[in-house]
Order: sequence, then C-alpha cells, then structure tokens
Amino acid sequence: MLPIQTIEPQEIEASTDGCVNARRDYILGLWAGHKMGLHGDELQLYVRDVLHTDRVTPGTDPMINKVAQDLSNCGVALANSQIRVAFQNAERTARAEMLVTD
Repeated sequence: MLPIQTIEPQEIEASTDGCVNARRDYILGLWAGHKMGLHGDELQLYVRDVLHTDRVTPGTDPMINKVAQDLSNCGVALANSQIRVAFQNAERTARAEMLVTD
C-alpha cells in the first residue's frame, strides 16, 4: 500500500492557480476571437497570443487592456467593463471546470 501524503489546502490552491489562469485565458481568448469574427487557425493563433500575454505580463488589467485593444483594432466597440465581465465569467467557468476534474 502506498503511504498517504498530507497536502495542505494552500498547496492545492497554489498548484491549481496556473491551470485555472491558463483555462481562463483560453476561454477569454475564444470569446474575444469570436467577437472579432475569427475562426479555425486564426482563432487558435489568437487564443495562443492571449495565453502568451498573461505569461509575459500577468494580471487582470494587462489582459483586459490587450483584449480591448485587439477588439478595437477589429472595429468591435466594447467597454472595458464589458470585457472585465467576460474575464470574470471566464474565470468562474475555469474554476468550475477544475472542480469537476481530478
């Protein structure tokens, strides 16, 4: 029988944060890409760009600013508050998905 390893809740939270953030960014990238009319390979490239942005400049504001600028460049007029809501929804979805996986 394998020994049972004790893991503190803080360790679990820290180890899943990166996964949640990556999934959140993926969902946000899909949302923004669809708003810009991207499909197929263009959409996947855009999602990768969004993921890369959070790795280079982590944080909520840089991500929202990046998506806002991209949407604006494509002629999609959305307020930062609307993008922030999409960001929060993406985070909630990512966290919910993490709860149902093992």
